[in-house]
Parts: sequence; structure tokens; C-alpha cells
Amino acid sequence: MKKLISMLLVIGLALWVVSMVEAATSVPVTANASVTQELALTVSVNKVDSKGTETYTDDTWDPTPVASMAFGSLTHTLLSGGEAGTLYSTPYYYVALLSGSSTGRKYKMWSNCSGLVSGTVTIINGFGVTNLDDNPKKADGVTPINPSPKPADASLGSTGLAAGGTQPKLLYDSGLTGAARVIGAYFGIPPYKSDGSIPYAGFVPLSLDTPGGTYTGTVTFSITLY
Repeated sequence: MKKLISMLLVIGLALWVVSMVEAATSVPVTANASVTQELALTVSVNKVDSKGTETYTDDTWDPTPVASMAFGSLTHTLLSGGEAGTLYSTPYYYVALLSGSSTGRKYKMWSNCSGLVSGTVTIINGFGVTNLDDNPKKADGVTPINPSPKPADASLGSTGLAAGGTQPKLLYDSGLTGAARVIGAYFGIPPYKSDGSIPYAGFVPLSLDTPGGTYTGTVTFSITLY
């Protein structure tokens, strides 16, 4: 009996040793880390009342951001009562505030749109980026958003068609410093200017014979390194 007990103890000890050896050959340990988005773009769109003028100093911003640019029913009658000779949206336009950051790497901010579509008809040339602002103010019209002037080698894109088709429209180039920046991109369906000139490159007025309907589209904003 004593011999049997001794054998059982020896076997139990051997199993314990084997178990310890197996545990030591594979020991999982979890690991984790948090990564902050280093290339980021945020967009906030506000509706603005132009008061029917071509200057921006008297414009009134709606401080509540909107989810879409709703231009409403287009008109061909000027606020003065005259005939515009073209369809346009008044007195409202929209400002997209784009905030770009890249931790010091060079970046560009873009917009793209395939036009405003209703059935087989697409509005392209009448929908444009009417102004670009490298130092926009908050909705109160007084408080600057950016704490410092635009870097010397940074540059804005040019006004022009919002609907660029397959090619995105350049809105801002950060320059070598890649400093974080907020810019304002103004979108509208305007008439001719009061002096008869066009409001942006590529502008073609919307014909009074444009087929009726609700025209919809999407403006996509993006940021890229270069």
C-alpha cells in the first residue's frame, strides 16, 4: 500500500511539472494604444442673408449650422423690382467653414460636385464658389476664427464652378508649414453683378427656360497631403 501511494505521488508531481513547462512556452499578453487622427477635416455650413448687396460687410449669418444648402425657389426678379434675366437664389447663400489640420505636413482642401440634377437636366455653370476667405469670422461677424494671419506661403484657390465633375476644386493650399487653418468657402446661385459682370469664372446664367423641378446634388469636401 505504501508503495502504491508513493507511485501516485510521483506521477502527480510529474504531471505538475509538465503543466508548468507548457504554460511557460505560450503566455498571451494584451497590448493597446490610442492613435489620434493626424489628418483631419471638419466642415460646418451656415446660411447667410446677403441683404441683396454685393458686399459682405452687411451680411447676417444664421448661427445655427445646417445640414444642406437649401436655396429654395429660384427667382428672376431683382430685389429692386427689376428683371435679372436669369434664375438665381436671393438673398441667401451658404458659407462652408473648413477646418484642416495635419500635424505640420503640407495639405490641400478641396470640394467637388457633379451638379444639381433633376431628371435629365443638370445645373452646373450657375452653381458656384463665389468667394473664398482665408480669415473668416464667427457667426457674430466680429470674432476671428483663426488666431493668427495666414502663413505667407499658404494660398487660396480661385472662385469658379462648384460643380467640377471628375476634378475636385482646390479651395486652400497650406504651404510648407502645414499649419492648421479654417477657411470660408461661399456657395451660391447668383445673378450677374450689378455692373453686368459675371460673379465667378465659368459662370453661365440659368436660363429662364430651365425645366421646372427640384434639383439636388452633393458637395463633397476633402483634405489631402502632398
